[in-house]
Amino acid sequence: MLVLVALVGCNGDKPLLADDTGAVAPSPGAFSFTYLGNLGGPPAPPSCATANFDLGEIRASRDFYFLLRNTGDDPITDITLSSSSEDTFAVSPGSIESLEAGDDVEFLPIIRVSAIHGVALDGYGTTDVMSMGTNTTTLNIEGAISDAESASLEVTLSVDALLMDIELYCDGVAVDLSENDGSSSSSLGGVGWLPRYPCADGEVKLENTGNVDIEVSYYRGSTLYDAESLGQGSTITVADTTEDNQHWILELAGDNTIVDADRLTMGDNGRAYLIVETTNDQD
Repeated sequence: MLVLVALVGCNGDKPLLADDTGAVAPSPGAFSFTYLGNLGGPPAPPSCATANFDLGEIRASRDFYFLLRNTGDDPITDITLSSSSEDTFAVSPGSIESLEAGDDVEFLPIIRVSAIHGVALDGYGTTDVMSMGTNTTTLNIEGAISDAESASLEVTLSVDALLMDIELYCDGVAVDLSENDGSSSSSLGGVGWLPRYPCADGEVKLENTGNVDIEVSYYRGSTLYDAESLGQGSTITVADTTEDNQHWILELAGDNTIVDADRLTMGDNGRAYLIVETTNDQD
């Protein structure tokens, strides 16, 4: 019985197979998957059996590009590509008719994996955001070498999703940011109309519940009044209803990090805005 053992895997060379006598035999088709980064500079080494790519931090939706090669000796046909988390990691194309073997192939397919985090990449508008922190998908690539043989590759992709988020408290009670009390016009951020949240009792506080630091700026109209930093997990006092009636426009800057559009309004300058109103009913 002839036993084949893989000797060379993911160093960029064609995988060689050896039988139990040590003789080298031709290899069938095999996939390699190379991360192209921003399509500039040298690519990372290819991967031939399984691969793990930590793609780093993302502050919004982003495309990642990879090169798919056939490092074996036989063509691979009827190739399919699928993601285990299609809602957050979309792969394109989803199928390839044929992939020739060898290093002198004239054309090689570039695979796009879109990490979907708050911004539509193929049109206008917003999307759901990823969970803060590590998000992972498994990319499965399969194809046929012959009627009896197939090639497959399993790739693990992960990103660290950053999100700017806050909790607003009125007298110690969290305010539902998805339900505002109307809106007011403003020239800040190019939004036009900003959501308004009233608070009649106690202190108004802001907590950073995201995973980026926030610079909070206080505006009256379009005039900057003050600014302060709000670190991750920290809380600051925005206003006190025992003082005179106040109407603050809060600008939240998190280094262009996306927000959950169901909770916060993002301007066209990468900053979020909301209005906090306090009233003083005391004589």
